[in-house]
Amino acid sequence: MRRWRPDALFTHDPERPWPPYLTHRDHRIVGRAALDAAYPLARDRLSFPEHAAAGLAPHAIREVWLFASAAADACVDIATGFERKIAARLAHASQTPDPEALRAGWRERAARIGVPAGLPLAETFTVLRLD
Repeated sequence: MRRWRPDALFTHDPERPWPPYLTHRDHRIVGRAALDAAYPLARDRLSFPEHAAAGLAPHAIREVWLFASAAADACVDIATGFERKIAARLAHASQTPDPEALRAGWRERAARIGVPAGLPLAETFTVLRLD
C-alpha cells in the first residue's frame, strides 16, 4: 500500500460476509488482514518504521470497497466488464470443474442483483470511507 499508494482497496467483507455463516474462512481472513493493513497500518508512521529507510512513506487509502457483503450499500453496473471478470475467474482452472456452469451461475446472480437498481448485471459492495 505504501509502495503503490492506491486511493481505494477492494477486498472481502470480513465482518458481514455473504453468504452468512458459510463464507470461506480464507476469504474472511484475507478481508480482515487487508482492512488492518489499510487502517491503521499503512497510514501509521509508527508501524513498520523500516519502511521509511526504504523510502516508503505512510499512505492513507481513502476508500475500501468490500465485496461479498451482507451489508452492501453500493451497486455497480458490471455489464461491460462481465466477460473479463469471468475470464479472470476461469484462469484459475483448478478451481472450476464446469466453466459453463460457473458462467451461467454468475450471470444469473449478477442479473438478480441488478434488478432493484434497473441494471442488466450488477455487483454490490459495502463502501467504507476512511478519510
